[in-house]
Parts: sequence; structure tokens; C-alpha cells
Amino acid sequence: MGQKPQVEKMAENKSLLKNISLVKTTLDNYVFGHDDMKRAVLLGLLSSEPTFILGRVGIAKTYTIDTLAKMLNVNYYYVLLNKYTEPDHILGILDINEYKKGSLVYHGGVVDANTVMFDEPYKSSPDVLNTLLDIILNKRVFGIKLNLLATYFASNEFDNDDELIAFNDRLTIRVVETDYVHKPDLKKIVKSDSKTPEPILTYDDILNLQNEVRKIAMNINDALLDKFLDAIIELRGLNYLISDRRVKKTVYVAAANALLEGKDNIEPDDLVTAMKFTLNDPTRYTDSIKEIETIALKHGLNEIASVINKIRSHINAINVLITNAKDGTTDKNITLANLKQELIKVQDLCNKYSTRSDAVKNLCDSIDIPDDIVNELLRV
Repeated sequence: MGQKPQVEKMAENKSLLKNISLVKTTLDNYVFGHDDMKRAVLLGLLSSEPTFILGRVGIAKTYTIDTLAKMLNVNYYYVLLNKYTEPDHILGILDINEYKKGSLVYHGGVVDANTVMFDEPYKSSPDVLNTLLDIILNKRVFGIKLNLLATYFASNEFDNDDELIAFNDRLTIRVVETDYVHKPDLKKIVKSDSKTPEPILTYDDILNLQNEVRKIAMNINDALLDKFLDAIIELRGLNYLISDRRVKKTVYVAAANALLEGKDNIEPDDLVTAMKFTLNDPTRYTDSIKEIETIALKHGLNEIASVINKIRSHINAINVLITNAKDGTTDKNITLANLKQELIKVQDLCNKYSTRSDAVKNLCDSIDIPDDIVNELLRV
């Protein structure tokens, strides 16, 4: 009889893992491309860490979070902020009857919400930003305790003013989406319907998943943790502003990534994925991601980082060979033969590692060979 609760717990965990996997798959079926952004919002949900998406208009920032929210059977609140927004606007609508009785009761705003999205926070006033900081830090507003499971921010701009250091440091997960999707995903967008996804996770499901993430984080392997901390120290030496708080939060995000991949322990790849989301500099996003990957590899954290570097090298060679094949400055047959060899090498890496890493998959999906070159390669 003593084993029954444990067996039930295992069955419950298996069901939860199946459901979060279903959420991930469903999100992929509604939001095409933007894999980093989708992973970021899922990690924000599982870790309960504030998540910030920076990107141009029209790259599905709001749509991605709205779609995820529809799969959660909890209260969702969205607010578009601007310079006219007042702190009390975020609360919702004041209950006049309760106010007459001496109580502050609000409905329909962040007070009732379990997941929330604040759109364009940097366009709001300093008072509103201070209110948002209180929400992030203490999950409260004007002394009212909030019951938030996930908090999202999206913006077309990033303000790194010194006065916003405290606010920006609390945005644990940061992802920058600069490009629209490639042609294959664009075709899917054009042909997709507008069906609404069904709810998959309940409030208790999300809470249980977040508790599981905390357990995984607390059980991180000591040797792996040492490698991670060595990488943190080196990044700090390169003037990365990484607070002690952010170090701990990065481990939580790594644990969330492990859970999202169906694992019960943090592996090196999970830490590197988390580092890229939590330690990047939004003002020099691509370069900072590459530096993080390089230092992670240096400290023995990640096989995938090495693979990514190899694929990038092959892609650079492929692009040069395509240019040479088109401008006719070199022997075309030799150029096409070399191009074919590079494509074989990169295809081998993509086949082996795409299922293990979204970063590898995204890189492999970005390879675009012009149709006329493809036709010529078929004749080589």
C-alpha cells in the first residue's frame, strides 16, 4: 500500500509531461517559424520567470502568447501600455459597491489574472514601470497579492537606460526576433486557418510543472554546476552584467528546458540553451549569443555549441560557392562539386543533431539554395 501514492505520482507526472509536449506541438501548429520565441514563452511558463520578447511589428509576438494562453485553462490578461496608461489601469475595473464598503476590489485586470502580457512596457510612464517592477518582484500591486503563473512582456524597442537597470534585470528570459519567417513557413501562414486551440493545461497542472522544475533545478549535478559557474565568471570578465540573482534564475530556466524535453535532470545542452535566453545582451543579441556559445564550449558545457559552429562554417562556405557559381569567376563544375560536398557534410550534421537541438534545426532550416543552382547540382 505504501507504493500506491508513488505510483500515482509517477502516472501524474507522465500525464503532465505528455500535456506540455502537446502544448509545444500545438503551438508549432499555430505559430510557424520563430522557434526561439516559442521556446522562450514555454520556458517562461514552466519556470514562472518573466519573459521579454523584442522584435519588429508583425512577427507574431502577441499572437504567440495569445495562442499559448488559449491552451491554458486559466485567466489571461493583455494590456497595451502607452504614455497615458496609469498604474491603476492595470488593476482592472474597480468594484464600486465594494469601494463604498471600504474595500478595494478590482475585476478584469491583472488582479484576476494568472497569466499576463504587458505590451510595449518602455512606452509607459516611470510610475507604470515601477508598478510593473513590483509585479515582477513581489507578485503584488498596490498591496494586492497577485496569483500569477506567467508574466510576459513584448516590445518593438529595448531601453537600456541606467534608470531601468533594476527593471531590465528582472526580465529573466530575453529573446530578440529580428526577421520575418522564410518562404516555407510563410506559405503555411497563408494557408492556415484561424481555429482556436483547446485548453490543455489547468492551473494545478501548471503549478505542478513549475514545482517539478524547482526540484530539477535544486538537484543539478555539482560538476556541471561548477562548469556553468566558471563560464559565468568568464562572461562577467567580458563585462556581461550578470547578477547573482540571474545566475540562479538561469538554472531554473535550464531545469524548465530539461522538463520541456522530457528529462528529469539538467544536462549541458539545457544549461547552454538557458544561458542564451537569460545572459544575452538585447542591444547586441546575435554577437552575444555567439560569445555565450563559445565560452560554454570552452568550459566543456556543450557538444551542440561545437556542432553549431561547424554548421555555420559550412553555411558560410556554401554561400561563397553559390556566389562563385553564379558569377562565373571560377570553374563552374569544380565549384558545383565543392558545393555538393559542403551540402553533404552539413546535411549529415543536420540529420544527426536537429532532433536534439532547436538551435541546430533553425540553422539547418535557414539554408536556402536557389532553384537554378539546385537544378545544376542534380546534373553534377
